[in-house]
Amino acid sequence: MSRTRMTVEAQCESKRPRLDGDVVGRSRPDRQRPKTRLDASRPNAPLPRRPRRLYINDHDLYLGDDEGPALSEGAFVALTGMKRKRCTHTQTEFIEPPQKRARRKWTPSTPMYQRPRHFRLLPYVPDVCLLEIFAYLAPEDLLACTRVCKRFRGLLLTKDLAQSLWSMSLKCVTAAPPLPKDVSEPVWANLLFGDPICYCCGSRALPITLWSMRRRLCRSCAGQQLVGADMKAALPARSSLTALEIIDALPHVYGLASVPLCDKNQFSAFVKDQQRIIEQYRFSEDEYDSDDHLIGPCAEAQHELLRRRKAACTNSEEFDSLCQQWDLRRQRQYEDRQRELQETRRNAIVSRFTALGCEKEIELGYFTCHPDFRASTRPLTEEAWTIMRAKHEPLLASRKAARLESEARRRRDERLHHLEDACIRQWKLLPPPDVPYMPSHRHAAEFETVADALDERDADLDEVVRKAVPEIYATIAEKKAYLSSLLPKGTTEDALERASTAFSTSSAFSQSYFGPEVLAAVYSTSKYRAMPRVEFNVSAREMVLYLLKTACLEECTTRMEMDRLDLRFVCMRCRADRRLDAGTGHDVQGRFALSWRFAVEHLLHTTHSEKTPHMRLVDVDERAYITQHESVANGRVEYHAYGCKHCNAHVGKEMWMTWPQIHEHLLVDHSINAPRVEVDWTVHPRMRSLLAVNTVVLPMDA
Repeated sequence: MSRTRMTVEAQCESKRPRLDGDVVGRSRPDRQRPKTRLDASRPNAPLPRRPRRLYINDHDLYLGDDEGPALSEGAFVALTGMKRKRCTHTQTEFIEPPQKRARRKWTPSTPMYQRPRHFRLLPYVPDVCLLEIFAYLAPEDLLACTRVCKRFRGLLLTKDLAQSLWSMSLKCVTAAPPLPKDVSEPVWANLLFGDPICYCCGSRALPITLWSMRRRLCRSCAGQQLVGADMKAALPARSSLTALEIIDALPHVYGLASVPLCDKNQFSAFVKDQQRIIEQYRFSEDEYDSDDHLIGPCAEAQHELLRRRKAACTNSEEFDSLCQQWDLRRQRQYEDRQRELQETRRNAIVSRFTALGCEKEIELGYFTCHPDFRASTRPLTEEAWTIMRAKHEPLLASRKAARLESEARRRRDERLHHLEDACIRQWKLLPPPDVPYMPSHRHAAEFETVADALDERDADLDEVVRKAVPEIYATIAEKKAYLSSLLPKGTTEDALERASTAFSTSSAFSQSYFGPEVLAAVYSTSKYRAMPRVEFNVSAREMVLYLLKTACLEECTTRMEMDRLDLRFVCMRCRADRRLDAGTGHDVQGRFALSWRFAVEHLLHTTHSEKTPHMRLVDVDERAYITQHESVANGRVEYHAYGCKHCNAHVGKEMWMTWPQIHEHLLVDHSINAPRVEVDWTVHPRMRSLLAVNTVVLPMDA
């Protein structure tokens, strides 16, 4: 709300009775104010004081109904010098008083002991006490004190103290470079122990210390402040010196490609001194010698200036190398000290976490990569340990749980290998016909007694497997009964061994299994894995019946009889193209010769233009050709897919033999010269589709 200035005199005049012409105003100059009794008693009384100005609010000028008539607009303007402010409310309306702002309870986020201290009591500390304290400080601490306050800076940078206090502090530094004559003690201490700050721009972007020039420069400022022999500044007209000679006579450093560089200002100062010499000898005459060099008084004076400057910088390079070696040793000592502090902190952290039971997680290298343990050099306090424990203990606990789980899994895998060895030893003691399909530890691991023995380290697995053999056979018999229940209704009990009895599983491989061979696919690796679903394959049955009809065989032919016959078929729906023959290793025009098992897979998964199958049985001459090439191809492939039908030599994880090995085994151990399939040797059920018997090309023209 605006306020109006009114004097006490104006208020009094507004309340006077109206005089001539209803004009209210001050008394005329010729009229004198009547004196009061106090004035009459004191004839020499001083004049009344200047009326004091009062500030009246706008609402104080408003006269309500109870206070009398309100002032007119003209009287209000004459009284206040401003127009009346119009009110938007009536007198009867209730105006709420302004609400006071509620106080908020403020709590500082930084504790009192962590707040920065203010040097309020320093002005009251005597200088003698401060100087006594400064006498025991190192150069690094003295440099830090110069940045505390103006009083410290004034004391430490006094000329008298700079030669005593700083000199005594620099002498305490072992193997420090000597003080140059052209530098004061504080400046030299700042160059040796100061912060890595550029002297030109003040940045910390990895400045370079130029010992010969007594300064630090960043790369950008060095490119601007340092010049070489190729600088653009022109030398005087009568100059007998080159830019390279001038740079060699000044403090310089070597930059890229070993080019000497000097300070731009020092180079300009040398050129100015040279110009003064030239002006001094401006009336002298110069001549050229035989080497086309200037000679004369002016040239001699310039060379004398060059010799003086060069003599001043004679030891510049040696001093520069000395300072660089000292700085390198100091950096190595600093790094070693930092490494010791980090190692001390790391050992303290390791001992604390080891007490919590996380020793193995620490050995696995958890602390080597985390910045809380790798980079920090502060001592480990209780507060820091509390924060670090709350941050890292959950992660270490999860890693510990994962490690324990991994160790348990590894121990179980080792026990599974021991179980496999025990199963192999047990299977080798049984007669060949009694060996189940795919003898492996997978059979034994499905039973609860054997699975529980895996978790017990002291359990004898050989004894456990020997006791579980009857239960394994009973389970296999139950699975065979289950497979018989999947056959179509009306089939006999011996239909499970027929060649037309085909099954398929819900596994990723779309392979057909004939008879009990599907048991090899049913067995899982452990008791915790779900067994694949087995279904009767009607399509494969129809294809087998078609092949039996093509070979003029009965429907009751078993799979063992089909394996002994070892028939070969040729698909006439396929084109007689040039194909790679596995026996010869060359391209042969013809069609592949397929075994009865692979012929079923070919008919099921190969799409022809004509849907009706057309298989032809090979004749005797073609069969002899195929047998010869298959023998060569099987010996070349070297699949471990063959087992003996007279012994259990092949029982084991990697004991299945190759084609030459099974022939050698039958000849040496069993004296069989002409072995027959499924009579003397058998094929691994999972390897039937990978053998070379299905990769021999029968030559055909069309």
